[in-house]
Amino acid sequence: MLKDGIYEQIVNNRINAELASLDLEKYDITLESLSADDARRVLSIYISYVVQQGLRYVREEYKSDQDREALISQIKLCNEIITEVAEYTNESDFEDNKILEEGEILTSLYSKLNSARSVVDKKAVRPETSITENTLFTGSPSEPSMMSELKKEIVSSDRVDLLVSFIKWSAIRPLRKELEEFVSRPGSKLRIITTTYTKASDY
Repeated sequence: MLKDGIYEQIVNNRINAELASLDLEKYDITLESLSADDARRVLSIYISYVVQQGLRYVREEYKSDQDREALISQIKLCNEIITEVAEYTNESDFEDNKILEEGEILTSLYSKLNSARSVVDKKAVRPETSITENTLFTGSPSEPSMMSELKKEIVSSDRVDLLVSFIKWSAIRPLRKELEEFVSRPGSKLRIITTTYTKASDY
């Protein structure tokens, strides 16, 4: 049931039915038309939510010991959506977006030529948190610390853009080893934007 307040909600069949049941003498309802320019952003957020719901329902149809079957079923649903998009847009390139049933995620790719990896079987360093989604660091002991994630982000990057109000030695010191390793690599790029306001930055 809809509650009083402000919204930024796509009007779907359920929302429309709930709005239609309200007494206009008692409720002030404001609707705005979705512009074609904003549609891609707003609708993609909405569809993402719908697809997540669908994938959850698909997963719940299988028992805990049927992980493989549940994964394949979820991939099939995603591929059916991709097929619909390809047919609707008449773009054959969308077929390239279909997911393989192996259900693998590419996590790193490095050349072994002219690299320490050619002589040492060194595992790629990568952050524990997702690099495609936002992460909130709460300081919980059960979560990775922000400092450890910053270090992994630095050593796994080929470019670092640092935007900070001030630069303090106390903040740089814990990251010094990773920063030195980063800037010593050929092709790495470090850019810093900061201020000299009140001379708070350390030389």
